[in-house]
Amino acid sequence: MLNLFKSHKHFKSLIMGTIHEGFGQIFVDNLENPTNAALRYKMLTAFGGTGNGKVKEFFSLVPERSYLLCPNKEWISHVREFYNDDLTIVDRISVSSKDLNLNHIRKLKNNHSKDYEIVQLNDELVDTFEGKFLQRYSYFYGTLEVFKKKGFGFCALHKGKIVAVAATVLPFVDKEYEVQVDTLPEHREKGLATSVCAHLIEFSLKNGYDPLWDAFTPISAALAKKLGYTNPKEYQLLMLGEA
Repeated sequence: MLNLFKSHKHFKSLIMGTIHEGFGQIFVDNLENPTNAALRYKMLTAFGGTGNGKVKEFFSLVPERSYLLCPNKEWISHVREFYNDDLTIVDRISVSSKDLNLNHIRKLKNNHSKDYEIVQLNDELVDTFEGKFLQRYSYFYGTLEVFKKKGFGFCALHKGKIVAVAATVLPFVDKEYEVQVDTLPEHREKGLATSVCAHLIEFSLKNGYDPLWDAFTPISAALAKKLGYTNPKEYQLLMLGEA
């Protein structure tokens, strides 16, 4: 089953982690010898397999608003033909983690103001998540308890309150994960995103993890470049409904 999704170039760690943890639902064209499949979880629908044959039946399973992850040109062609004007094109930028350097990362760990403290997340801190942080990690992990067991990250504290978090956005396998970073609006432009990400990346490289990055905005792409990610490539993500 996993082999049907291994040709994905983008968000593969999210797809594999979701399947490995048994999240969502998987549909196949043949139970004994599947050649095409669809994974549905939250706002993600990932197609797998060759894309040849009768695949349009899978589209009836897609929620009204969903990111459509396609592994090849065949699937992209089917999706564009079937949904046509109902699709929204989301521009994204992929970058490479191959050139991340510990010495460079360590120089960025204290990029923040002295009014803040950067610490690793623990159970007690996760229990204080609220607002965006609570919504983000309980949404993708199902519950904060699952995040405590399966995820890790770092946060910035201001007067004892969490104001920025960089962490693993979903359960993952093979030590590859997607970095997620968020800073509360009133604490932005203070170097916190750089600092929490530097701590997260340092921890990851020292422990054999590969911190993958996929940018949704030019600001995110610029932060990735600052941290040492290289080879930026623009691509288009298809979404059913409005972004």
